[in-house]
Amino acid sequence: MPGEVTLAHQLGKDFMPVTGGSQVAYVLLEAKPTELMAQVRMPLNFALVLDHSGSMKGAKLKNVKEAVKMVIDRLEPTDYISVVIFDDTCQVIIPSMPARDPVGMKAAIDRIRDAGGTTMSLGMIQGLNELRRWNIPNAVNRMILLTDGVTYGDTDRCRQLARDASAAGISIYPLGIGQDWDESLLDTIGEMSGGMPAEFIRNPADAMAIFEQQVQSAVAVAVRNASLILRLPQGVTPKKAVKVLPIIQDLGPSVLSDRQVVIHLGDLEKDNAQSVLVELMIDPRPAGL
Repeated sequence: MPGEVTLAHQLGKDFMPVTGGSQVAYVLLEAKPTELMAQVRMPLNFALVLDHSGSMKGAKLKNVKEAVKMVIDRLEPTDYISVVIFDDTCQVIIPSMPARDPVGMKAAIDRIRDAGGTTMSLGMIQGLNELRRWNIPNAVNRMILLTDGVTYGDTDRCRQLARDASAAGISIYPLGIGQDWDESLLDTIGEMSGGMPAEFIRNPADAMAIFEQQVQSAVAVAVRNASLILRLPQGVTPKKAVKVLPIIQDLGPSVLSDRQVVIHLGDLEKDNAQSVLVELMIDPRPAGL
């Protein structure tokens, strides 16, 4: 991505002593958009996938509906939005379309009522379908997935859908409202898709601020689907990679090979660098090499 990303690095040590044995070294890598890319406002392609099961009755659903209407007001006419609701069934309230009719869209949101149980995969499937409905050049493709409970019998399906989203260049940003949702599952969905771990909406009244943050985060994206590739010389082996910004996350062994580290960074925001700390094993070598 020439001209799109600046990459900085910092070594744990500038020099390694000769010890006759293997040694551990560290390198910190930081990626962020260039100043030129930071001036770009990319079109948004949003799918809001909302739990409206019976447990959402009252303040939770009321506040979420107001937050969704705020999102609609924040969008530009060149942005696309869809709204999907799920309980133990699924319904598309707003099919994916440009955000050019906020009055009609908000009226559709007002008609949402609570009902039923919770089968989250149904909402995820339809949300992905809506996000893939149009081929929008350079769009930030993002699903906001909100629930207040535990999905029943489809956790493996939800994880697979997160993988499918990642493969399609779609990031999922889960939101859990209340006290009874499955934090581990939502965190996994966010991380597998290239999004973020779940955001906790402790009180229904906080929904407006959390949804506002989601819009601001998407608008701040300047580079989409970035990847960091670190190729190493002979005698240097990667042992571990940990993302340290914007969150701390062990990236696991899948990003490592014999002499290469490949890390999917996802979307890069204008004012938020992403940093990765890589642990390396250096083979013994003579002085001066």
